[in-house]
Amino acid sequence: MKISSSKTRGFSFAELVVAVLILGIGILPIFWFFSRTSIGTIKTRDEALAWQYAAELIDYSMARGYEATALTDDNGIEVREIIVGSDRTTIDDRFGRRLYVKALRPDHNSEWPCLYRTVTAEVTWTVDTQPRSLRLTGLLYAQKN
Repeated sequence: MKISSSKTRGFSFAELVVAVLILGIGILPIFWFFSRTSIGTIKTRDEALAWQYAAELIDYSMARGYEATALTDDNGIEVREIIVGSDRTTIDDRFGRRLYVKALRPDHNSEWPCLYRTVTAEVTWTVDTQPRSLRLTGLLYAQKN
């Protein structure tokens, strides 16, 4: 048996194609995992923003007080921005925010010492063409005269 003294070094084109194909198949699940993780992060961020927008509206209503927060009908009112003095806060265009204020009426047998109103902030948005919403409720009160 004779060994050739001139050995060829390197890879053939077929070997290179097979190696790239195997690497590609191995990397695809990793890319899929990162894309799903990114979508999950976006959903979590949107939910955190929705909680923030709802809490901001509830806090604003509570700070204004019972008398300054007017009752609304069943449709509520759209609140895109809140203005306090020279400060203005707005919500992202992907979100909608509504405020619902309802009077709590005690039954005729109770002697509640205060007047009460429920204040509900509803934030809506869309994730992956799926509508999402969040509601946060607070309670306003004032002493009876």
